[in-house]
Amino acid sequence: MVLDVFKPDKFMLICIHNSYTNVGSLYCGRLLHSYILKERLERDKYIGTSLINMYTKCGGILDAYKVFQGLDDPN
Repeated sequence: MVLDVFKPDKFMLICIHNSYTNVGSLYCGRLLHSYILKERLERDKYIGTSLINMYTKCGGILDAYKVFQGLDDPN
């Protein structure tokens, strides 16, 4: 998508993350997380929740905790 000059919005990123979560692909989830960091979207509560969900279901508990600590309004 990015190569075709299509910039995905946060809801598209959440859907992609959910698909990686369902198949248990921690590697692909981390790649998408790096894109989110590059675009400075990591503090959004919806994207953060999606990241936490992906990391916990794929076995990255420490990564999930780091994302939680970086949210603007963790609750």
